[in-house]
Amino acid sequence: MNDKVREQILKVRDTGKTNMFDTAMVQRIGLSMHLYDMVIFIEENKSEYVNFILYGDEKARKEKAKTRFEKDYAKVMEWDEDAEDIIKRRKEEINQLQREGRQCRNGFRMKCIRQELDRLEHELGILVDLL
Repeated sequence: MNDKVREQILKVRDTGKTNMFDTAMVQRIGLSMHLYDMVIFIEENKSEYVNFILYGDEKARKEKAKTRFEKDYAKVMEWDEDAEDIIKRRKEEINQLQREGRQCRNGFRMKCIRQELDRLEHELGILVDLL
């Protein structure tokens, strides 16, 4: 399924006019909206269409499953204009956790903060090395 078909399916879904499993009605609505690529796709690939409706967009699901570090890493690798902001934001987060750790009197919470700090400092080191 290409991006154009995916977008057309979502356009029909957003109308709310039909149950998306009623493929004949989805195709009729698609025809009235001039979404011909989708109509043909459903006719030729019904099982893939149903799988998309049941389980969603694999591409979007993979993107949502990425950790914040993975997203930041990708932006820094692309030399995105936000790279310096990412570094600043992470440094501020580390500073905030350090302050919180100094004020904390709960031993378990202190261990949690220390683990989080170790992880964030490690990730920051990787991102800084990329720049």
